[in-house]
Order: sequence, then structure tokens, then C-alpha cells
Amino acid sequence: MGDRYHLKLNCAYCGKLNPKEKPDSEMWEDDYVYYAPSSGFESFKCDFCEEENKIIEDFKAIKRS
Repeated sequence: MGDRYHLKLNCAYCGKLNPKEKPDSEMWEDDYVYYAPSSGFESFKCDFCEEENKIIEDFKAIKRS
């Protein structure tokens, strides 16, 4: 089993934050974009413009403090 993430991401096409904010709701799994590459969940459809977005992991090296 690989890594799984619940994310909030801006759409690469329209720039809006996904998923849509739901007023007066508690946080549930559908309040996030699900990313689990080992299970085939590597993209999401924008709640606003409905374009399909591919998700990538962006690892960087930083200076140690």
C-alpha cells in the first residue's frame, strides 16, 4: 500500500481552489482532493471549470537549519 493524501489544490486551468467550499459543513473526505498514485488516483476534475487536472508530487531540496 502506498501513500495517500487529502489535498486542497488550485485548478491548473481556472486557478480556483478545489474542492468547492461548502458553507456550514464539517470537514469530510469529499471536502478534499484525494491523491493516491499507487491506487490510480492521480488527477481530479475541477468543481468550477470541469477540466481534468493531473496531480504531481513536488519534492525539493532545502538548506538544513
